[in-house]
Amino acid sequence: MNIRIRPLLFAVLIVQLACSLPATNPATQTVSLPGKAAVLDAIAVIEERLPDESASDAMRLLMHYASESDDVVATLSTATTPWMRETGELEDSKQTSHAHKLLLAAYIAGNVKSQLQQTPSKPSDDPRAGWLTVIRVHERLAVKNLGAFLSVQRLAQLERAGLLEEYAEIIKQEIAAAKKAKPMPPVSAKERLTRDYLDPAHELTRQNKFSKAYAIYDAWLEQNPDDAEVHFNYAFALNLEASAAKKNKVANAAKKAARPHIFKALIFGSNSPLLPEILVATNPKGKDSDFAAYSDSKKAHDYITRAEKAFSQRRFDDAIKEYKQALKHDPKSYIATLYIGDCYYAQGNPAEAIPWFEKAIAINPNRETAHRYMADALLKSGKQKEGIAKHIDALIAEPANRLPRSVMQRVAQAVNPLFKPSPVNKLPVGSVSFDPKNKKKPSMSRPKTNQRI
Repeated sequence: MNIRIRPLLFAVLIVQLACSLPATNPATQTVSLPGKAAVLDAIAVIEERLPDESASDAMRLLMHYASESDDVVATLSTATTPWMRETGELEDSKQTSHAHKLLLAAYIAGNVKSQLQQTPSKPSDDPRAGWLTVIRVHERLAVKNLGAFLSVQRLAQLERAGLLEEYAEIIKQEIAAAKKAKPMPPVSAKERLTRDYLDPAHELTRQNKFSKAYAIYDAWLEQNPDDAEVHFNYAFALNLEASAAKKNKVANAAKKAARPHIFKALIFGSNSPLLPEILVATNPKGKDSDFAAYSDSKKAHDYITRAEKAFSQRRFDDAIKEYKQALKHDPKSYIATLYIGDCYYAQGNPAEAIPWFEKAIAINPNRETAHRYMADALLKSGKQKEGIAKHIDALIAEPANRLPRSVMQRVAQAVNPLFKPSPVNKLPVGSVSFDPKNKKKPSMSRPKTNQRI
């Protein structure tokens, strides 16, 4: 059995796929292993015809070959086939399951084809080749309203930005390491971690106690490998360590360690506005990717890049000058406008920051960040009602984003001591304080770092 599967769920799906496909030609149902030429012909049919049912026989033949042949290997996991954890915007579970199977067949087709064409001495898993076939088939699925999966869209985004190959190499290294590692025993109910377990990691990150924070994230991801939020927080902490490091060796090691987590945060669904920034900051080649450009204007992008460096060094006046230069080349730059306000806020001048946050909201009212930053500034200025209203606006702008929800819960806790929040992952967004006895205005404090969130 050369389809390596982690976890068992995918083994069940493989069996279902092999057994549930309608057979249009009984002659293909054979126990003997098909030859290389027959397999490549079947893959060509899959690439050309999926999601049409006329590809069913080809899919059955491919699955039989991939499962039994010693010449190929394909590892299935949440990292290699992330769409298996999504509904694909389909309400019917049968439709979702069918879309999963089609994309799974596409992944194995692309992966196996690459291996057969290369004919190495040993089977060599090729996730990128599988993903490229998945991307093409996914486009046809979307056109026919048979499923649209965010993770596949993100894989396509990485390919367009020239980053998919790097991500594939990371996954191949993880697969190789997993083969050498001892199998992990099943996690019992008592050993299952709850989200409260993560809380100390954020405070440890603020205190620059990175190794202790990483230990918490590692333990959590061992049980929850597809948690986009925690992958992002891990990458955020590693990038922060790299920024604070005095030695290049330490900084480079932190950046390298951040890459798998920032990629997985993207693939598994993170929508953090900081994600592109961390992709740029941790790039091992020392250059920006198209995925993470700050602006369509090259000059504006360069000014913002310099401004970001100045901000990370707490040279806020220099950063403001660079951001304003960027605005001359891109007057509608949301990032430059927003971050001018953030520089004023970081200098302890919320009154000067508020107009810039208002301008950023006017540029793009559907991003939560400017609403939330403005709410912080209003609360800092003692404007309780206006600040809370702005936090609500942030939640309305991006209701699916956990960050404004997390902040809103803290605001509710500060204002109403009877409020009991549901368990959520507390991101490093600072704290809200409010004394109901003294009727003081609530105040917001940002995390004491040179990175934004």
